[in-house]
Amino acid sequence: MVDLQKLDVTEDGLLFTYGTNYYECNNYQIDCLQKATHRIEVFILKEVGKTESTHPFDDESAYKKALLSDQITPRQIMEQISIPQKVYKYRSIQSNHLEDSLQGKMYFSRPSKINANDPNDCKVNIDKGKCVQFLMGLYKCKRNCAESFYTKIEENWIQEGIAEDGTKRLGLQDTIRIACFTTIEPNSPESKNMWDEFGDGTGYCIEYEVTEDIFYPCTIVFLPVCYAMDKVYDDTDYVIEMMRYLKLKSDNGEKPQLNERFVARGYNHTLFKPSKYRNEKEWRIVIPANRYSCYFDENREDGGYKFMKQAIKKIYTRKEDKCESSLLGRIQKCADMMHIEHIRL
Repeated sequence: MVDLQKLDVTEDGLLFTYGTNYYECNNYQIDCLQKATHRIEVFILKEVGKTESTHPFDDESAYKKALLSDQITPRQIMEQISIPQKVYKYRSIQSNHLEDSLQGKMYFSRPSKINANDPNDCKVNIDKGKCVQFLMGLYKCKRNCAESFYTKIEENWIQEGIAEDGTKRLGLQDTIRIACFTTIEPNSPESKNMWDEFGDGTGYCIEYEVTEDIFYPCTIVFLPVCYAMDKVYDDTDYVIEMMRYLKLKSDNGEKPQLNERFVARGYNHTLFKPSKYRNEKEWRIVIPANRYSCYFDENREDGGYKFMKQAIKKIYTRKEDKCESSLLGRIQKCADMMHIEHIRL
């Protein structure tokens, strides 16, 4: 046990000068996150003597803190959270992409185009007033000048448009791609909502085996949705950091590379949803722009495609659903061709 020098007591935990990943101190198991100041921020996770876990971020409050921390990466979270062995995707049987889906072609959508039941899913909020106030202080200018400058930033970096070289520029929200899954088993009592909502009452469900090489190779992120934010994710602080970055580059006579900043931005706006969607038990694969070429088998403007044929283990349909025999025949044909089981529930 390393001797820890106590620095401060905060609302969230304790601050120490030294430490490693875990300690027992003052009857608590604690998790240490290295801070830029070379101090270590320690969050109290569990009282010693209670049920201990090697996956502290299975606890939603600890997981939320980790997501919102700028000192812990998504991959570090993945090392301390229980990753499911299998996940499921519920689809409408009327889909135009039935065969593609059943044969393992997984579509990763742009967040702004995501087909979700939550209208605010992956949306971001930016406080213009706060940004303008920051610009007034940064450039020592009046409000009208700061507002004009912010409008240019909005047009050139935040909103979707055409870049200076004529290529299409993605907006702040669309610099990543996502694919959505659930841990809800198709024959469980809680699956009714999934069948009705995502299968349109006459759907099918695909079971995938989760393996690192397909779901989260290299630096790819695979994490659960945190149902602990009942409002649109606020990205104002990121935009302020981006504006500070633009000025720094300008002062140094350099051309800013905003793509680099987008990559470093994080995934928070894709991993938070309101608590009313908690029963979906959703997990997401999140692909940043600098990983498109190494992860996708096909990369298009509207999204990316990954072939997950080897991950598919079972296909489910329900006998109670009124489905045309021709559509069921197409499902059975795909299952036979791939040598996987088609289960009628």
